[in-house]
Amino acid sequence: MTDVDSAYTDFPDSIAELKPIADSLLTALALENDWSIGAALRLQAGCSDDTPLIIKLPMSPGGLEIGSSGTIRPIRHHELVSPRDLNELFREVPSLNLRYLASIQRVRHQTTKILRPFVGTRDIPSRTEFQAIARWAPIIEIASYSFVARILSYLDRGRVIASREIEAGEAGKAAKSYYRLANMMASFTLVGSEPMASNWLSGLARSFAWGQWTPSFALTRERTIWLSAAGAKAAAAFGPSVIERYQSILSRTGHAFNIFDALFGLTAIALAHPETRRDVIKILSTEERMMKKRKLIGLEFAAVAFKSAAHVLAKDELRSDPVTLVRLGWSTNGKTGDLVSHQAFRLDPCEINSDSFMLGFGALPSILGCNSSQHFPRSKARMSRLRPSGHEVSAIMARAWASSMPRESHILH
Repeated sequence: MTDVDSAYTDFPDSIAELKPIADSLLTALALENDWSIGAALRLQAGCSDDTPLIIKLPMSPGGLEIGSSGTIRPIRHHELVSPRDLNELFREVPSLNLRYLASIQRVRHQTTKILRPFVGTRDIPSRTEFQAIARWAPIIEIASYSFVARILSYLDRGRVIASREIEAGEAGKAAKSYYRLANMMASFTLVGSEPMASNWLSGLARSFAWGQWTPSFALTRERTIWLSAAGAKAAAAFGPSVIERYQSILSRTGHAFNIFDALFGLTAIALAHPETRRDVIKILSTEERMMKKRKLIGLEFAAVAFKSAAHVLAKDELRSDPVTLVRLGWSTNGKTGDLVSHQAFRLDPCEINSDSFMLGFGALPSILGCNSSQHFPRSKARMSRLRPSGHEVSAIMARAWASSMPRESHILH
């Protein structure tokens, strides 16, 4: 195995990879677990009983709000009204800083326990494990997206290695590590894609040239419903500010899969932000006409993608069709369940369903009707039963990436 191979298969294998996230969690947990520190900080800052103390964290754009009862609430950058610098307050009272450092030591194990389910494991976290970290999203979501970017770089490097294994008829360490990292990418994308994150995400979207990238692309291209569901949540969180960027992809791409991803993202945005639905429908109508005038790989699949998106946006209620729900093993009784099923970890969102629509679009109403924690299983034991086998991992990756995979007429390549 080459050095690159080794670096790929071993990443990430420790909590150290998550240090920026861990540092913010340590501060928040240290203050939460010793309410007397927060009370002393409020006293030092001269807060009245009805005035919260707003603290700017040194390692995060966000901060913490300390209430008069000792409650700790994470807040985003735009909520930092007249914040006080935490380190400055501690410099003013050295003895208080010592108490804080002692509390930091006491919560290190708790922080590790929160982060451990996200690294060095074949499985995604349980719902409870996800909720334990997601409640701190306002102070860790930017670091979470930075970590996602790191994972992407390793996936891009490791894809060739994993594909080589698959084409050789194997499902070795590289392929399994690739799938593990893709699931990890989805988990941290969901941490950073809460609806209130749209303020900073829209700024992020404007900060670089997209090329073929979209908020959903890194996840939809891996070609499972569960991963694509996280991509849909990312698109919805970026929100209306990226509609024009998605339309740009539709206007210039030469491949049906990029059409699928752009339509998938636009449909997710329209479902999550109903005020944009009419505009998105107009975009679909215009771009479908223009698509027929240019050369496109997979034109017949692109046509189905347009038809599928239009079908979902024409519906009045945010609910998937029974055909889709049954195919995915999701709740069909009208109640919002979860997005965890044997099928969701294996089926292709680009697959054309028995109703002649693409499966991923049919799933979108259910996806957008669930909160982020509902992407995860209630029981950790259940995840072990849902985990794809080595052979299934190979099939999933081959569907998305391997050049030697036999072509099937109902699958987009």
